[in-house]
Amino acid sequence: MFGVRKRIAYPNTGQASPQKPVIPTITYISIPLFGECHCALLDWLVDTINPQYPDLDELDLQAPRYVPASLDILTKTTRFSRREIQLIYRSFKQECPTGIVTAEKFRELYSQFFPLGDASYFARQIFQLMDQDMDGSVTFEEYLVVMSMLSRGSLDEKVQWVFNLYDSNGEGQLTAEKLTDVAVSVYEMLGSYTDPPWINETTIKDHVARVFSKMDTNQDGIVTFTEFKEFCITDEGVRRNFGVFDSSL
Repeated sequence: MFGVRKRIAYPNTGQASPQKPVIPTITYISIPLFGECHCALLDWLVDTINPQYPDLDELDLQAPRYVPASLDILTKTTRFSRREIQLIYRSFKQECPTGIVTAEKFRELYSQFFPLGDASYFARQIFQLMDQDMDGSVTFEEYLVVMSMLSRGSLDEKVQWVFNLYDSNGEGQLTAEKLTDVAVSVYEMLGSYTDPPWINETTIKDHVARVFSKMDTNQDGIVTFTEFKEFCITDEGVRRNFGVFDSSL
């Protein structure tokens, strides 16, 4: 998202698309529902270490209206080094020169990656997770904290983040309806660029029902975080999928 976009053409359309082999840092939403449904998002995090960038001694804080915290603070609140933060900030600022991201800008950035689909719902869910103070914008600090957790956090932290993605209203529990909403939104976002190709909503609901039944160990129609975590940790395929969040800058 933020940074250089590696794109190829959609078959028979001539439109640009993300380069499929690039694995996203923030949302590999096959966890735990979608098999090999790869979302080519946020390849910018890889791009930020591209050697084409010149050395940076300090953050350039003159252009944006919002000034992020100092490097010393950011290195203490994240798992990134000073150099990594400088490079990520440079890439962030290229897309968001004001130093913040609004919900509409966030949706626009997702739409650039998926022009054949509708990214509105999915982008809103991710934005709400990043907007920790719920003021309608995402600062560089908020953004960096999420990136740090997803790329270098513990498995427990990543499981909690994915759980929160599905738990759209923050109730602390999941229903089949919540999981279906996210599953449908992913296919809507990807449009015709899906693997497997678009399937109807009935098929998605059937698949969600099977997965949900495995999670819901006491079969009470609700999946708690404990049940969700147990499923993610014990299912070999799901646990392996969490590894896609890992990155080495």
